[in-house]
Amino acid sequence: MQLLQAQTFSIVSPGFERRAEILFNLGMGDIFNARVAGNIENPDILGSMEFTTKLAGAKVVLVMGHSACGAVAGAIADAKLGNLTQWLALTRLAPLNLC
Repeated sequence: MQLLQAQTFSIVSPGFERRAEILFNLGMGDIFNARVAGNIENPDILGSMEFTTKLAGAKVVLVMGHSACGAVAGAIADAKLGNLTQWLALTRLAPLNLC
């Protein structure tokens, strides 16, 4: 089953990322962009990606990121910020490879 809204791209990008539409020369609504601080996937993000690829026709999944991520820096510094604290704990589950 394919829904009427068809996007070519399904993107996961940092919370402050606002250039995806510009980068691909597309308008608002032409791509699905799940923005989340630190690019940490969770069931909501995975469900959104599943929707866009299975039902909305996205053929490309792209994960965009950048250096000097404040969310990851907060996790490394063991920031305690209420709801964000649980989310930051997810970043500590992944192996940290600093070269």
